Amino acid sequence: MPKSLDKLRQKGLIMELICKKCKEKVDHLNVCRCDNCWICDDCGTRENLLYYCEGVLCSACHQARVNKRIENFDGDTEYTINIICPRCGYEVNDSWEIKDDSGDYECDDCGNEFSYERIVTVEYTTHQ
Repeated sequence: MPKSLDKLRQKGLIMELICKKCKEKVDHLNVCRCDNCWICDDCGTRENLLYYCEGVLCSACHQARVNKRIENFDGDTEYTINIICPRCGYEVNDSWEIKDDSGDYECDDCGNEFSYERIVTVEYTTHQ
């Protein structure tokens, strides 16, 4: 590690980077893992990798997981706190950031398009 980075870390100006998989301290991370742990969680390859909500996967293993979720998912959902893809079950954790109250949405995980509708409930409490 360069001495200048080490001095900044000692002063608390730079966070220590720790690999989420092996827990080793490293100089840089690929998303959240060191270079040694930047491999597909399913097959171990180092090719065509991306970080998904499920971990680090190659495109083939990710597609296999999506296909299995689509096969096992029941479909339409109602009254959930986030948008959930009715094809694969992927939950859009930042649904509140979507401006429109209804429309079409392309799933960030499986790529299928579906319709959504935001339902807003207003409640009041009063005190004397």
